[in-house]
Amino acid sequence: MKIKLHQLNDAEFRNKIEPEVRETLMRFPENSDIYSMLAVILGFKNEFDEALKLMDIAIGLEPTRVGPYITKAAILLQAAKTDEAFKLLNYCRTISKRIPSVHWNHALVSLQNKLFAQGWSDYRWRKTLKLSITRVLDIPELTREINTEGKTVLVWTEQGLGDQLMFYRFVNRLAERNITTNYIVEVSDEIYTLLAKNNKYSNVKVVCRDKDGNLPYDYDYNISIVDLPDYLGCEKEEDHYLLQEDILVADNSIRDGWKKHIEGMKELKIGLCWKGSKEHANDYNRSMGLIDFEPLKDCGIFFAVQVGTDPEEVPEGLDLKFASEGLVNMEYTTALLQELDVLITVDTSVAHLGGCIGIPTFLLLPKANEWRWANGEGSSYWYPSITMFKQKEFKDWSYPLNEVKKCLTQFGQRIAI
Repeated sequence: MKIKLHQLNDAEFRNKIEPEVRETLMRFPENSDIYSMLAVILGFKNEFDEALKLMDIAIGLEPTRVGPYITKAAILLQAAKTDEAFKLLNYCRTISKRIPSVHWNHALVSLQNKLFAQGWSDYRWRKTLKLSITRVLDIPELTREINTEGKTVLVWTEQGLGDQLMFYRFVNRLAERNITTNYIVEVSDEIYTLLAKNNKYSNVKVVCRDKDGNLPYDYDYNISIVDLPDYLGCEKEEDHYLLQEDILVADNSIRDGWKKHIEGMKELKIGLCWKGSKEHANDYNRSMGLIDFEPLKDCGIFFAVQVGTDPEEVPEGLDLKFASEGLVNMEYTTALLQELDVLITVDTSVAHLGGCIGIPTFLLLPKANEWRWANGEGSSYWYPSITMFKQKEFKDWSYPLNEVKKCLTQFGQRIAI
C-alpha cells in the first residue's frame, strides 16, 4: 500500500482509504508503518486518543526506529499537546540529527514557544522536505558572510499570501540595514500593487512574474523571504514587531469607491472572513460556516471579505453584504477594510492583511493553532491590532464567538460615543 502524505489532506480520500488501511492492518499486525498510516488518518479526523494508542503500538514494534516517534510528535501537535511533542522531538534529535522531519517539526514548536534562534535555523529544513515552492537558481544563496555592497539580491516568494504579508516587514529591515544593496522582491500578483505602492525604499523594487512565469531582472544572490528572519538574526520577540513604517494603505481613489457604498451606515461595520483555502492541510479545523456566526447577528452590519467560496445560506437576522465582486486584489480588499470598524476572520491571509493595515482584528483560531500565533490567545506580537480567540474544544466555536460578541458590544459602545 503506497500512500503519499499530501493525499491525506483530502478528506474524501481519507474516508475512502481508511477501511482499506484497517483491513491491511488486520492482515499484517506486526507492520508498524500500517499502524502509523492509520494513526495519521485518525489524526486528521481529530480522533487523537485512538491515533496515539496506535502510535504507541508502532513504537513498541520498532523502539529503535525514529520514524514512529516523529509521527507521534506530529499527531501530538495536531492534538494541541505542544509540550509533549517538544519533549519527543528533542528525544528524536538525540537519536539522529540529520532527519529533516525532526528539524521541521522542532522548528514549528520552537517558533510557537518563541525560541526564535533555534526555530528559524530549523525552519530551513522545509526545503529538504519540499513542503513549499522552491526555486532552482543558478546564482548563490545569500548568507550572512557575504558582502552585498553594490550587489543585487533577489528575495523570492514561496508560500501563501498570508506568509508573504507577514514576512514582508523583514524586507524593510533588510533595506534599512544595507542601503548600498539593491533588492528585487518577488511577490504574488494578488498583492503586487498593494506592496509596490507602499514601498518606501529606493533600494527595493517590488515585482511579480510576467505571463510566462519569468522575472526579467539580473541579480547576484538570492534568498527566500521566509529565511529573512534567520538571515537578519531575529532572536527576540521585538525583532518581529510590525513597525509604523510597515503599515499598508490602499490608494485613496479605490478607497473612495467603497466610501460611497458605506457612508451613512450608523451601525458597527464589521468585515467577515469565515473560510480559507480548501487546499490548506488544516482547513478542516480552521474554516467555519456562516451558520456559526448566528450569535453575532445583532452586533452590526457585516461585509463579506471573502472570495472563491461555495454559496452558503446566511443565518436569519445576520445582515451580510457580499462585496466579493469588488475585491479585485488585495489592494481593493485593503481599501474596503480601511472603511470598516473591525474585522472578524479565521486564520487565513485576510487576518494578516488586517494586521498589516492596523484595523482592529478579531482572529478566530482552532484549538491547535499554527505556530505563528504562539498560545493563540490575547494580543499577537506579530500584529498589535490583532486579538486572538481560541477554541476550548475541537470543532466548537462557541467560546471564541461568545468572547468576540462581548468585545463587539464594547466596541460598538465606544464607536457610538
